[in-house]
Amino acid sequence: MDKRRLPHGIYGGVVTLPDGKKTYRAGIVIGPLDKKGLPKIEAHLLNFSGNLYGKKLCLTAMRYVRAFKVFKSEEALKKQIAKDLANVRAIITR
Repeated sequence: MDKRRLPHGIYGGVVTLPDGKKTYRAGIVIGPLDKKGLPKIEAHLLNFSGNLYGKKLCLTAMRYVRAFKVFKSEEALKKQIAKDLANVRAIITR
């Protein structure tokens, strides 16, 4: 295993926008590899409204929250996301 890669899971961190001036706390998901062999990465920016699709962002994972898990239902996933984001709010104060 490449030691520079983070294990799949949920992280608390920060995301810097393309202008480099604004930073948001974020829940970051690093998931299983896609068909190209790259990890799937998603970030939920706290207190952000807008569309960043296709933009280059700088993600910094600061704290490991929990292991990646597949959920049996959408409702269970939504409940866990709410818990994860509450945890991120508590541990990432920047």
